[in-house]
Amino acid sequence: MDLQTRTHLALVLALAGCSGATSGGAVPSPEASAAASVAAASSSPAAAAGTGVVTGNVAGHSLSVRSAVFMWRDKANDMQVVLADKDGLCEALREGGWPTEATLLYFTLKHNARDNRDAPFTAGDYPVRSGAALPQDTKQASFTRLDDLCTPIASAKATAGVVHVSTKEVALGGTAEGAFELTIGASDTLEGRFTATFCPPPDQEPHGCPALARSPIE
Repeated sequence: MDLQTRTHLALVLALAGCSGATSGGAVPSPEASAAASVAAASSSPAAAAGTGVVTGNVAGHSLSVRSAVFMWRDKANDMQVVLADKDGLCEALREGGWPTEATLLYFTLKHNARDNRDAPFTAGDYPVRSGAALPQDTKQASFTRLDDLCTPIASAKATAGVVHVSTKEVALGGTAEGAFELTIGASDTLEGRFTATFCPPPDQEPHGCPALARSPIE
């Protein structure tokens, strides 16, 4: 092997060694990168906050949004969006309940057709269901105000309206953006918009206020 060949080989090996040291010797798979993004989104307090604006009131109660999240599992045919006037919304939901003394707007978007049942949620209109299910609709929407004992002091369901999703395709670990116009109960109306961040869904429907269960007995 002549000097030029030996020099070229040494240079190739040196570059390979530097590349391995820099990258850790492995390139993450797309699946691992996606999982890391979901984990980072769910663990970051800033990412879990979300934003939104709601105008109108229900039984005299308004909603000034401090947290907005969406909950969805890959290939699930329903997605929940929750707006609240309290911080720590995702944390409470992951414990299976609601923040104490919270005002909440909660709606469930649904895919009902055979060709969209396993598909991600995409931009479009989701009318409030008022009879037979549409290919995509808002199965239910409700407004609730809780007191310091987690008792509802105002609660009503949407009887008409629509939720507009503007995000091209909602993804785990991402955001879901949209707007809504809802009639709550007989005549109260709520309008607004949201940028909801991903919150891993709990194993069961939210119930109660976890913070009360953690409070010491005096």
